[in-house]
Amino acid sequence: MYLRVTRGRFDPAAADQVTALVGDVAAAVERLPGFQQLYQARDLSGGTTVTISLWDTEAHARFSRDQMGDVIARIADAGVRLEPPEILEIV
Repeated sequence: MYLRVTRGRFDPAAADQVTALVGDVAAAVERLPGFQQLYQARDLSGGTTVTISLWDTEAHARFSRDQMGDVIARIADAGVRLEPPEILEIV
């Protein structure tokens, strides 16, 4: 099993817009091959976000964000700046 950890930053003034995307992000990720579980966390006042997902294989955990469809463009439009994901093997 593998964890994919993605951190991001956004303007706290856009917190409502960012929060509105949580369900769409979940729906996009849950459709991908090998998906197991998803956790999304936000510090709305600090403008940070962390998304942690669990995958069956390393290859599945390394999916391209392009596979998530238009939700990635909407995340960018909301001003969220995503860092490259970290892929970690569960031991």
